Amino acid sequence: MSVEVKDEQVYNSSMLGFLPMASISPDISQSASVTGTTSVHNVGEWPYVVSDNLHHSLDGKENWADLTVHAGQTFTLSGNASYRNLKVDAGATLKLGAGAIKVGNITMESGSKLEFVNPGRETVIIADGNVIWSAQIVNSDLQTVAKGFKLIEYAPGNIHIEGNWAGTIHARWCDLALERIQRNAYGSFVAKKIYLGNGLTIYRVHFSPIPLTDMV
Repeated sequence: MSVEVKDEQVYNSSMLGFLPMASISPDISQSASVTGTTSVHNVGEWPYVVSDNLHHSLDGKENWADLTVHAGQTFTLSGNASYRNLKVDAGATLKLGAGAIKVGNITMESGSKLEFVNPGRETVIIADGNVIWSAQIVNSDLQTVAKGFKLIEYAPGNIHIEGNWAGTIHARWCDLALERIQRNAYGSFVAKKIYLGNGLTIYRVHFSPIPLTDMV
């Protein structure tokens, strides 16, 4: 039941709990409440370090194809796919399978749907551009989804999440806006700044994918 922050500020009246801090305590404003304790971690103990080597996997993205899933369409994306621009229109459904997907810009319009084909299996999106994420995750067990899904963003800027959310976000150069998430979110978050909405409860779920041998 928490959000994890690193040298950031948390805004608006939201509930946070159990905040292991990488360095300093967050700046809490506008009646946000914090439960649990804070502690200082050495850099080596910080659990969300992402290798910069992954960033090099996005070299040449300007030559990749674009993918747009139009209204009324359903598209399944998995494996080691690479796209310059990924766009899911309102009324479209993206089915996301296990594997690592590399993209430049991501636009998931309001009214689009996202289904995890293998919830809990390791599913990673590595991005290096703009991220607008307004899709509704249709899986019923969001805690299981959160165990296996991670979004890594290398580009500086802003990430806007709406609808619902399940998974880890690692975006250390970004401002992460969670203000429009519906009621509950599941996962762990690293960002430059994190903005929370009124009445939002975040349930801490660490990235711990289910091994293939444990899948039924």
